[in-house]
Parts: sequence; structure tokens; C-alpha cells
Amino acid sequence: MAWSLITEQDFIESGAIKNDIAGVTNELISTIPGVEIIILMYQQKNNVYIIAESLKNINSLYLIKQFTPWGDRDTAYGIVADISLTEAENKVINTIKENLNRLLNP
Repeated sequence: MAWSLITEQDFIESGAIKNDIAGVTNELISTIPGVEIIILMYQQKNNVYIIAESLKNINSLYLIKQFTPWGDRDTAYGIVADISLTEAENKVINTIKENLNRLLNP
């Protein structure tokens, strides 16, 4: 599993918009050999948005089920409200690790 964070400042400095995020996940997948789960979190105002992408037969919706996800098995999206990006990183990654452990070790 690999993950990356994008701050509001990153959006401002790069001139990127939310629609550019898909390119970031594709870049992570292509540049990190052997990675099977990609998590991308980005902050906008007081919310942190989550993108969970699985290249393996792992349900991305299940990985972030605590964050009211939408999407499909391969790519799921979620939101953590009223939290800093650093706090969200800890909360989301720990939750995903716990969910992944439950899936792989029933």
C-alpha cells in the first residue's frame, strides 16, 4: 500500500483543480513497482477527501467503509469532515490497515 497527501497549498502552487487528481493516482500506480493499493488524500477547506484504488482483488469500498464511501470495488471515494490533513492521514491509514487485516485474515 502506498499513499500520498495533497494540501490546499499544493493545489494553489500547481494551478491544479480537483479534476486533475486522477492523474496523480495514475502516476503513483505507474511509478511504484508492486503497489496494489493506492490511497490519495487531499484537503479542501475543512474536509479531507479520500481516493482508494485497488489493483488487487480487494474491495476499495470495504477499505474505507467507515468514511461513507461511494464508487466501486476498484476505486472508492470518501470524505472526512472537519479534520486536518495530518489527522486524517493517521485516522484513514490506520482504519484501512485494520480493514485490510480483517479481509486478509478472517
